[in-house]
Amino acid sequence: MQDSTAVSEASPHPLRPWLKVVIAFILLDVVVFRCGLFWRLTPDFGADLAAAVWSQVYMNASVVERERPANAVTLVGSSVVGVGIFPELLAAQLGTDQVPANVVKLSTFGASCTDSALMAWSALNMRPWLVIYGAIPRDFGKSGYRETPVFRTFYDSSTRLPLVPAPDTATWLDGEVRHWWKLYRYRFFARAALRGVVSKSLDLLPASVFADEEPAVADDVERFPRGHVAPEAYAAWTEWRKTRRFSDYLKYLQLGEAGKWALQGYQSENMVNNGPASNPHVASLKWLLELLRRNHTRVVLALFPENPVFRDPEARPYLDQTLSDTYARLLRNDARDYGARFVDLRGALEAEDFYDLRHPNIEGARKLTHVIGQIIEEEWQARQQAAGAVNG
Repeated sequence: MQDSTAVSEASPHPLRPWLKVVIAFILLDVVVFRCGLFWRLTPDFGADLAAAVWSQVYMNASVVERERPANAVTLVGSSVVGVGIFPELLAAQLGTDQVPANVVKLSTFGASCTDSALMAWSALNMRPWLVIYGAIPRDFGKSGYRETPVFRTFYDSSTRLPLVPAPDTATWLDGEVRHWWKLYRYRFFARAALRGVVSKSLDLLPASVFADEEPAVADDVERFPRGHVAPEAYAAWTEWRKTRRFSDYLKYLQLGEAGKWALQGYQSENMVNNGPASNPHVASLKWLLELLRRNHTRVVLALFPENPVFRDPEARPYLDQTLSDTYARLLRNDARDYGARFVDLRGALEAEDFYDLRHPNIEGARKLTHVIGQIIEEEWQARQQAAGAVNG
């Protein structure tokens, strides 16, 4: 008779194959994501604006996963932060003034306030001493906040966002897996990488965003880079500089696809669609401020510049001044309540410094970068004084 003990010892445990699978997935997660191999790839997201947003989210995730700069400062926001701040100029300014700050910029086209809160939250592993949120009223649109690429990538069960209701079992499990398993969290990126590594660079602004595909006039290279403004639009902009009439500025915007798209968006920004009443993003902002306060992180809420051209009475359909003033008060009050700082930058730039209502052009970005640098310097000095008072 065969020895049953020997048979038992020879038979593998039924859970052993599954244990090997789990170990293999863990090793894959460590090697591919935590060691940084995956972030050297350039996934193929396509060529439209949605693809550009996914590219930006991918780059932001790469920064969050790989970089651990000393004395980090996190700067978050939508495209106004993306095109409005030049990291190289900012680093040079801070270096010249001997301010120990390494600025990490995390931004995407169309980022909501909730998106910015999630990006700031995801960057806490860098232990920033300062977080700056470059806000605009558009960030508080009440619809579609859970379908954004940022939300789909960075949200997990550990965020405890107030706008997300108590999850059912499946949603809770999904959030837990996203929190612990990088391959699951970044599976969209992995699929894009498998479609092929593309040779083109992930430009900050694809040509279709602020320009036609015609060669641009380069007479004002200090303000408009090549490929961003078509000749007819530049001619209209030049005419506006002479007349200063809003109708001429409107013509300049309407001559470009991006300008026409932006004008449509401005007309939908009002107290009904973006106001603070029953607005989930207001709760997200408070969640972030409380989180950073508990973390002893300094915070600046900066309401970003608005083009003074749109203060013309003819521009009322495109700029709801009541909405703008409402968010100035809201950000100021929230900053006061949570020990943060509010800075109103709506009037920081001149009309010639914009592409449209809110996006600074090259010269505008230079000026705005300098202002942000000054804010960082002031916050560093205040931090040093506070530390000296405590130690004293």
